Amino acid sequence: MRRRRRRKPRQLPAVSDISDAIRKQAASKIRNEIDQSIPPFDPQPEKKPEPTHYPPGSLEKISVLRKRAEQDEELWHDNDACH
Repeated sequence: MRRRRRRKPRQLPAVSDISDAIRKQAASKIRNEIDQSIPPFDPQPEKKPEPTHYPPGSLEKISVLRKRAEQDEELWHDNDACH
């Protein structure tokens, strides 16, 4: 009668290998979800402001610029006072 050879047990992947694979898969999934939820960046404001006659550096001009920024308007107008 012939003896059967004992087979070596299969080597299972190390827990750290599985963890890395799961971590990479989860990170990829999260990255895709974030990319889909963020609207594309448009650096150009859509609103054109009204020109102002206040001189540069005056408190009135600074107030106008602050309001323009809050309303997502362009900060400068071609017809703003220059001096």
